[in-house]
Amino acid sequence: KIFLFSVLCSLFSIICLAEDYGIKVGGVSVTSSNYNNVTGEHITVQPMACYGTTPYVVTGINEGAFKMLGTVTSVSLPSSIIDIGEDAFYYCYSLNAINIPSQVSVIRKSTFTNCNLNSIFIPNSVDTIEQYAFAYCDRLTTVNIPASVKYIAENAFLDCSGITSYLVAADNDIYESTADNKAIIRKSDKMLTAICQGCPIPDGVEKLIGSLYEYDDILTAITIPEPIKSIPGYCFTRCSRLESIVMPPSVTEIKTSAIISCKKLAKVTLSENLERIGNQAFSGSDNITEIVYLTTKPAKINAEAFDENTYANAKLIVRKGMVPTFRETEGWKQFGNIVEYEGPEFTINGITYSIDEDNNLFVKKVDGSLPSVNVPATVTYKGTRYKPQYLDEGAFMNCNAESVSLPAGIKKIGAFCFANCSNLKNVNIPVTVTSIEHAAFCQCKSLESISIPARTSEIGLSDPRNYGVFYFCDKLTTISVSKDNPYYESGDDDKYLMHKDTKTLVALCPDTDIPQGTKILGAQFYTDSPGVSKAVVPNSVTEVRPYSFFRCRNLSELVLSRNLGSVDEYAFLDAEIGCVTLLNTKPEDIVVEKYDRIFGKARLVVPKGLKDAYGEIFPYDKNIEEYDYELADVNHDDSANTADVVKVYDVIINGVDSSDDVERVQPAADLNADCAINTADVVAIYEYIMNGRNY
Repeated sequence: KIFLFSVLCSLFSIICLAEDYGIKVGGVSVTSSNYNNVTGEHITVQPMACYGTTPYVVTGINEGAFKMLGTVTSVSLPSSIIDIGEDAFYYCYSLNAINIPSQVSVIRKSTFTNCNLNSIFIPNSVDTIEQYAFAYCDRLTTVNIPASVKYIAENAFLDCSGITSYLVAADNDIYESTADNKAIIRKSDKMLTAICQGCPIPDGVEKLIGSLYEYDDILTAITIPEPIKSIPGYCFTRCSRLESIVMPPSVTEIKTSAIISCKKLAKVTLSENLERIGNQAFSGSDNITEIVYLTTKPAKINAEAFDENTYANAKLIVRKGMVPTFRETEGWKQFGNIVEYEGPEFTINGITYSIDEDNNLFVKKVDGSLPSVNVPATVTYKGTRYKPQYLDEGAFMNCNAESVSLPAGIKKIGAFCFANCSNLKNVNIPVTVTSIEHAAFCQCKSLESISIPARTSEIGLSDPRNYGVFYFCDKLTTISVSKDNPYYESGDDDKYLMHKDTKTLVALCPDTDIPQGTKILGAQFYTDSPGVSKAVVPNSVTEVRPYSFFRCRNLSELVLSRNLGSVDEYAFLDAEIGCVTLLNTKPEDIVVEKYDRIFGKARLVVPKGLKDAYGEIFPYDKNIEEYDYELADVNHDDSANTADVVKVYDVIINGVDSSDDVERVQPAADLNADCAINTADVVAIYEYIMNGRNY
């Protein structure tokens, strides 16, 4: 009969001691206790074992059979062995040579853990290599993986620091070696299964196995390549020299205990697309000084993902404008030092450049004393050629330059970019510019004309509660927009800038009327128009946005649209207007935030009978009075009727009679509030009467 060696272990307790040591090794019943007193260096397991007079073929090595035999240096196993149990040679720390018989199919868990093996030959019968099979065998230099191997478990070669090459058979269907034989990759999912210490992750890898770099004492820096999505548990554990980790945008998850006890780890660059960081992901890596996380959506993070020392001392560097978000987000708000990203800076010919979080070069600041500025099309920094992509906020602020030349390639002109460039007369906006942010040219008092190219799709939209793009440009007489621009228009006379779809008035040349058809007033009108004493907001306007009349101090009278539906609380901030006439006969339709005095010290004039109603809408504006006429009552008979239609027609033909009250005829007859009495008013008055005085 043939009995498995492991079965015999439970039946017998026979030890045959080798001749060199007075022992015959290879007994049919080998247990850990059998060899406690073995002091020899060489063990030979015999192919046959006798029980009584009956011989048996030895086919297995029991679990833990030679465990912790520290004096044994070599073991010879017979070809009859088909199974070697777990921990069979565990911690035989002097064992430097052993053969794996050609019938063995599985190298079980911890079989050779912490052995002193110089080399190992894995026969073509082996199909599975389990966890910790060769863990801590730090003298192994070369490992062969035959074609028969179908599965290699995590940690199979844990901390085998001496391995310099993995040789996978060319005809193995499951695994392959990298070109330099430094790593094993599973073919089906491109999973990196094993790698020599200190080596980078090879190109083409899509997945990492857990404990991949555990106890790596050579690795100092690692860049995770695309398209890896996850950092598995214990992937980087006790990497004693690891100082930095960079993760690509493809990484979406860092699992629990992924990067632990890396005591020299100082800098971590997280993926901008990271969605989750597991519990204690960076536990024990408590000397991190800098975490770069340039995302717009902070990942879900466990409160214990980082150590307390990291939360207290590390600098968390985030994308521009994201500091408030991180300070309010669970898991991230624990960081005591959250700052915006600042790239490297360098200056060439008076122009200071920087490189942002997306590796874009931009103009950060310009020497204000330069008489003219020519931004080059390309800039070289540390051997790399860049094309300037945008002008930073305030880049040219307070410069004395009279002319500025910008190259094609510039896509954005930042907020306040040319603010207070009082000498600036000429600046070209390249055809590549798509965005001009708020107050970009405010207080450019010498600027006379500006041209908006076809691709510009956003002007002054970066912050609706800030200054207008051309605020206080009191010499600006021409704003021309390319006819090919689908977003903006400037009218036939190039006197204004309006968004086509929303009909939002973005800019208006000084001393110019607000154009008919405008629906929304943007920012700053008539602030710098000393020649205009009265302005009319046409009836097409329904909304007055923040700062529309900010610091407007030249107007003695302002007439607001009859269809006004919304007034922002900051629309008239710091304005000094003598009289504001409100034509809307349904004040209850006007939406306004009740904050302080909307109209400052201005006298408000409202339609007859609506003083109290307007007082409820604007409760802090106390100086309210009513018209002394009824709307459309052109002939002053205290009633709007068909006689007024005749009267306004007569006024159009013959003008205002000397006997008429000019101050009453004009507002009563100019029903469409275009500052003129014409045939449109005839139609308007007729409709007003026919619709029951509802205009």
